[in-house]
Amino acid sequence: MDLSPKEIADVAIEKGIAKANSSFLSMVVLGFLGGAFIAIGYLAYIRVPA
Repeated sequence: MDLSPKEIADVAIEKGIAKANSSFLSMVVLGFLGGAFIAIGYLAYIRVPA
């Protein structure tokens, strides 16, 4: 499935508008989960020997 640059830009704009219009609670929860996944990744990095 090949998309033209204009189609890619249109999809990116639509997704950005949807994200900007999401609820405050949704943004807080997603921000918390994002931080938790980063923390888990860091713990795995320092725990697993190279």
